[in-house]
Amino acid sequence: MPEAKRIALLIDCDNVSHSAIEGVLEELAKHGTVNVRHAHGDWNSPSLGGWAEKLHPHAIRPMQQFAYTKG
Repeated sequence: MPEAKRIALLIDCDNVSHSAIEGVLEELAKHGTVNVRHAHGDWNSPSLGGWAEKLHPHAIRPMQQFAYTKG
């Protein structure tokens, strides 16, 4: 039996919409097991509010990345 592939999912939440996560996880499941799920972004930013609702249900770990520049 072939060994199952292990996948790490690293999300740049400042540049990717939260509405795509279900489809992304579904597609990745076809290729292996997503063992690592990290969501990187500036969690102080109100623009990431939609992501906050998706983290816990999909076992995604938020990783704080401070915005050092504007724009």
